[in-house]
Amino acid sequence: MVRILALIYGLASFALLLDTIPYAIGFVGDFAVPGTINTGAMPLSEASFNNLRLLSLLAIRHSVTARKSFRRWWTRHAPASIERTTCALLASR
Repeated sequence: MVRILALIYGLASFALLLDTIPYAIGFVGDFAVPGTINTGAMPLSEASFNNLRLLSLLAIRHSVTARKSFRRWWTRHAPASIERTTCALLASR
């Protein structure tokens, strides 16, 4: 039963990842998505702060999940088979 749930979790995470890539293309290309790179223009200082904040969030999340101590902690609470799937899911959203 755990293997089936891990498979479903992996497929759902992969589907979200496949959804993220076209959305990113539409966001940067300025088509087919509700909010694009040109929507909601703001001052350069505010935009720079938001970019820095988002990049920092990504770097922190990646640094934490890449550590062996996190992986040991995570595999105590969830099967080892979904460790990489969870990291990919966190990276895709």
